[in-house]
Order: sequence, then C-alpha cells, then structure tokens
Amino acid sequence: MSKTAVVLAGGGSRGAYQIGVWKALRELGIEYQLVTGTSVGALNGVLMVQGDFEKALQIWENLSSQDVVGDMLEGKGELDDRQLTRVFAHEALAKGGADISALEKFVNSMLDEPLFWKSPVDFALVTVEYPSMKPLELEKKDIPQGMLGEYLLASAACFPAFQAKEIDGKKYIDGGYHDNMPINLALKMGADQIIAIDLESVGVSRRIKKGDQKIVLIRSLWPLGSFLKFEGQLARRNIQLGYLDACKAFNKVDGQMYAFVKDSAFFYTAALHEAMEELAQQAEQREPKIVSAVQNVVLHRMLREFRKRSRYMSTPHSFTLSRQMMMAAEYLGEILGVDPQKEYLFGDFLQLLLQKSEQCREKTVDTEAFHPEHFTDLQRMAEELQKLDRSFLVLLIRQRIEHFLQGGGSLAELVVVSAFWREFVAAVFLYLLERISFEDIIE
Repeated sequence: MSKTAVVLAGGGSRGAYQIGVWKALRELGIEYQLVTGTSVGALNGVLMVQGDFEKALQIWENLSSQDVVGDMLEGKGELDDRQLTRVFAHEALAKGGADISALEKFVNSMLDEPLFWKSPVDFALVTVEYPSMKPLELEKKDIPQGMLGEYLLASAACFPAFQAKEIDGKKYIDGGYHDNMPINLALKMGADQIIAIDLESVGVSRRIKKGDQKIVLIRSLWPLGSFLKFEGQLARRNIQLGYLDACKAFNKVDGQMYAFVKDSAFFYTAALHEAMEELAQQAEQREPKIVSAVQNVVLHRMLREFRKRSRYMSTPHSFTLSRQMMMAAEYLGEILGVDPQKEYLFGDFLQLLLQKSEQCREKTVDTEAFHPEHFTDLQRMAEELQKLDRSFLVLLIRQRIEHFLQGGGSLAELVVVSAFWREFVAAVFLYLLERISFEDIIE
C-alpha cells in the first residue's frame, strides 16, 4: 500500500509558508499518512497530524515575537535582520540563549494530545543531544505519553539563539544540526511518496537516499524573511506564497515565480512569438552570427534555470514556447515589483507589466549619461550598469535594443548588456509586449 509523507523543514518564522502548502493540499484532496519534521517543521507537523488546520492558521496569522521570545524584544522598536541577530547573539553570550519559557507556552498552545494520539497519521521528529551532537530521530510510537511538548521544544531549541532543552538530565538542541529536512527519516518509515516543504534556512542538508520513491519538493523563489522575525503580516504573506507554490507544484496553476490561471497564456503566446520572430529577423539583418550566439546563450541560461526550478514538480514540465514566454514575463514582473501573492490571468499580468513600466518611465533619469558611446572601457561600462536600479536598467536595455534595430549601437554594446541576462530577457519581453495588440488577441 502506498504511503505519502509530508516532510517539513526547519526555518523558524518561515514556518508559516508550510501552512500555506497545507491549505493547498487540503483543497487538492491530497492525503498523507506520515509527517516528519525538524524544529518549526515538527511543530507544524503535529498540527498536521491533529488535522487542525483552522487552529494552525489562527496561530500563525496572529503570531508575534512576544509569543515566541517573551519580553526579550520589548522596547527595542522595529528591528531589521542584523539587529535581531545581534540581540539573540547577546542573549546567547549572556545567558546561553534566549529563555524558552515563552516558546514552551507557544508550543503547548498548539497541542491537542488526545487528538494527536488518536490520529491515524504517523509522525516523527528530529532533535540532537548536546554536547555530544548525537541525533535522536523520535517516532510517534516511541514518544512517551505526556512528553510530546517536551520533545517538540527539544527539536525547536535553535541553539545558541535559544537555550538548550533539558529532558531527563540530558540537553537537546535544534534537529537542524543533524537533518533540517528529514526526507530520509520518512523513507526509513516506509514512505514511497514524499511532499517536502523546504524553508531554505540554516541547518544540515542530508543527501537523499535514492530509490523508487517519488519526491515533490516545494520551496519559494521569493525571500521568506528572517527566520527570527515573528509577526502576523509576514506570516500571512508567506502562507499565501506557500499556497500558490503548492498549486504550481501540483499543476493547478501555471508559472514558477508567479501564479497564472491554468492555460490563460495560450493565445498571448502566439502573438508574442510572432513579435519575437519579427524582432529576430530585424536583428539578424545587422549581425546574424552575434545575434544568434547571444540568443542561444540567453535561452540556454533560461533553460538551465527552468530545469532547476522544475526538477521536483509532481509532473515533469517541458520548456515549451508558452513556458519560455511566461518565464520572461516573470523576470520583468519581479524587476518591476509586481505582487507575487495573487493568481493572475496572464493577459491581466501583461497589462500590469505595461502599467508598471510606464510608471518607471515617469522617473526623470538622464539616459544619455549611460550610452555605450561614452565608455571606451567595456568593463567600466558593465560596472556602471551594475550600479543601476534594475527597473531602470531594463528600460535602458530596451531603449538600446530599439536603437540597435534602427542601425545604431555596436556589437560590444549588445554583448555587454546581454551579460545582464535576466534584465536582458525582461527588456526584450517588454519590447515585444509593446508591439502586440490585446484587442486582436481577445477577439
């Protein structure tokens, strides 16, 4: 009989992302028989075993730093990542880590032990004995009654940020020191299908033991924030990102960085491809070999990135023309600051890109100062371009593309700007986007 496991990585406050994935799994009707987790993944794992989604959502959406670290940050105002790290470092030096009494209260608020033990879903967590650094992979059947909260604290005691957890005379610290995403533990417990939710936080990553198992790996292409920053607003954002990423992983929606309504890019792809063919023909009339070489290099880099992102999808994806265009649109969207928390009709997304690009053009910047003719040293030119705001760089490259097609510019210019390949792809896409007729596509 097939056994599906959900594997939850550690990552502190980023754990809200896993709740978003869980939301999608519920909507998609995907059931699981086992959950393994480390640190915050173990905490979320207990909620998943209990099947208490609404409780999990309420906890994370209303989370504050006080819930986790007590009064340690009181009166310190709004702290950035570096300042937060310094505060925890001070606690580590002065007291051996932040006091875990608030964290203990937080953990206990999650637990419904009768529901946990009654659930048919199996469970395991990872912690590490300190100072021997001996790992402890503790399965549900081996957790003593009444001790679940204690071992969850042991798994989540992110030493030295938090003090070690003492149980029966032994000290334990965060399971991330042994295996931050316990896929191998799930395999050892008989799972043949894995849904792993990575938070890309600090911790040891173990090589997956190869076999016939099917693994779907879900991780964000957007930063999830500091793992030490506990606040409801950030949690709500990460929940939504997790939800959309899971929908992408299981082919409910299209896209990689952004979420597009399924198959809504189809008709726009044809129009964009036609515009691309015209652009290529114009460019090749000037310098066919160089243009072809630049095109091949950029497309190869896009393909390599696409394969890396798509490696662990539930169904393998081909690098089709439609996905190439979606990927180019995503580069432009990310650079222009389009919100990744929404699901877009592809046509609406394209219209938004045009609006955002027009807003960027309204900024008064002297583009003449950055014309390649002003630079005799190509390396200096590249260094100056690197200093620019990315959105302005895209507009500048788009301007130079048009200049090149009209007979201006030089080969050196084309080669230098293509080195900024994501911005180059975004600029080409913007050029194409400005040349298609939305009215004709809709009709």
